[in-house]
Amino acid sequence: MDLNAATGSDGWTPAGAAALANSEAGLECLHALGADLSRPCNRAGETPEAVAAKSRSLDALAAIRRCLGKAPGRPGPRSVP
Repeated sequence: MDLNAATGSDGWTPAGAAALANSEAGLECLHALGADLSRPCNRAGETPEAVAAKSRSLDALAAIRRCLGKAPGRPGPRSVP
């Protein structure tokens, strides 16, 4: 499965949906599995970070920034074999 591809007819990626749902654990899991959290996640061309900020999903925003190395703390860069 391509974690960076839009799913269904709504045009959202799993990372975009997780950002909108404020799912910190979901975003960390997707990142660990290889999802690129810096890629556009919807038809509007927004990134998961932009979606989380716009929807005030603060836990998701913090997770995205940690995964992208923009904030201190876990999980940091992914280590997918």
